[in-house]
Amino acid sequence: MKLISLNILGGKIFEPLLSFLHDNSDTDIFCFQEVFNEGHSIRPATKSWRMDIFPKISEALSDHEGFFCYEQENEEGIAMFVKKDLIIKDKGWIFVHKWKNEIEADGGPLSRVLQWVRIKKGDREYTISHFHGLWHRSGKDDIPERIAQSEKVKSFLDSISGPKIVCGDLNLNPKSKSLEILKKGMRELGTENNIQSTRSPLYLKEDKHADYIFVSKDIRVKEFKVLPDIVSDHLPLYLEFN
Repeated sequence: MKLISLNILGGKIFEPLLSFLHDNSDTDIFCFQEVFNEGHSIRPATKSWRMDIFPKISEALSDHEGFFCYEQENEEGIAMFVKKDLIIKDKGWIFVHKWKNEIEADGGPLSRVLQWVRIKKGDREYTISHFHGLWHRSGKDDIPERIAQSEKVKSFLDSISGPKIVCGDLNLNPKSKSLEILKKGMRELGTENNIQSTRSPLYLKEDKHADYIFVSKDIRVKEFKVLPDIVSDHLPLYLEFN
């Protein structure tokens, strides 16, 4: 199976993003962060984003079933698209930072959710999950809220049996304790493959790590790479596995 994880920057780079989806429409599972579904935004940084990007992606990926999950009702969220020929055994989400409809009055960090699906391919079942890690003005180092977030994600992963994957724009430095918590019992493919950056040329700050894919040890990795397509200020992460 093939998976792509990408923070889509709210669909701001619209036409290149749609072309990218068309070119990669054979991908089985897409995990997208920074998605709007006919919503609105009170935050100045997101005013230029596409509020209709989820239905637009749904049109572009007509062979996939899309699932949107709000981090803040009628605001930003995350989404997964799963090929319709895959059997979905279960799906859901949990809050890993704050709670439903909790947003700072100054337009600061939203609540954070982890979204997951359990799919069957052949005689194996896989749990695929992703989340958009807590953003903070201070950068991507450890803070108590990030430690707590990682512990909630790890608790969820530990509750699942069988092959599992968690990915997304985690907003974490590679050497953070928050990332180490997630690594326990999992393979972190960026470090394994000596990835130096997951950010596109549109991102001008120095810290070039943000996006990660973790797989359990019973996942057979056929290929992992960072794709060069400039469709956001993040680069897409590609995984082929079985």
